[in-house]
Amino acid sequence: MGIYTLKMFGLLAASVLIVACSYDDANDSTHSMSAKSQGAATASGALAVVLPWESTTVTEFSGDPSTIALAGKCSLEGINGAAPTTPLVSTRSGLIPTGAVVKSGGNAVFNGWMGDANGQVPTRALLVLQGPVASYAVKIVGGGARPDVAKVIGSDGLKTSGYVLKTTLSGVTPGDYRLWLVYGGPSAASACRVYSTLRVAA
Repeated sequence: MGIYTLKMFGLLAASVLIVACSYDDANDSTHSMSAKSQGAATASGALAVVLPWESTTVTEFSGDPSTIALAGKCSLEGINGAAPTTPLVSTRSGLIPTGAVVKSGGNAVFNGWMGDANGQVPTRALLVLQGPVASYAVKIVGGGARPDVAKVIGSDGLKTSGYVLKTTLSGVTPGDYRLWLVYGGPSAASACRVYSTLRVAA
């Protein structure tokens, strides 16, 4: 009985750790039904957002990523080696945390994990920077071993959900950017919000 209790305690601790740094947009109670419906309608019809799915460099694109239907799970655990600093509860209260500051044209490293609505690693995914003037995207690829995520989420498909993206922010206009992960294709895209921002300095 004692060993069983210890095992259960360990699993609970791991669950708390992963949930604390991730979010399930499919169950986001802070979004109104009208906002979700609008996003789903946009994604199922002619998608207004034209995404550069195969771009291996940061590329500007047209459209508003916040109109894409929310689905899946994701986590951004580090920007240039530093974890996002503002608690999720503050973010829900309307505060936008700044995860890191990077100069325009400078190098940036993003790491975390991602999963689609089916509990699988997305075959196509983008890291999206949504800014007040322009938005940018770059291809992101999973494959990193994350047995901890698979165990807590309960999906073997997420055993290789880890990602490490190394990129250069060439041509990115200075400003504060909200971060997203976007999965899928032009006619069936879904978005997972990352509760952190990136400040691009001049």
